[in-house]
Amino acid sequence: HAHIWVSPPKPGDDFIFHCHPEEMYKRMGLLKLKAWYEVMLKKAQDKGIVARYGDMYEHFRDATEPAQLPLFSGDYWVDALAR
Repeated sequence: HAHIWVSPPKPGDDFIFHCHPEEMYKRMGLLKLKAWYEVMLKKAQDKGIVARYGDMYEHFRDATEPAQLPLFSGDYWVDALAR
């Protein structure tokens, strides 16, 4: 499993990768970034690199308890539960 957080960086944030294609010098908004990830995941799926992909909303939409949801380091709920 892998999780990708689709949240565009704010001005002043560092990118994980310091090198990127020329067309990516302008920061993408949320919807454009999500669409870009979906295109990349589809290409990887077509090449057999990724078996399947989806979004967490669809995957966990039938959850009935908070314990059924994943927790990620740095999330609000991880910190709130630790207190």
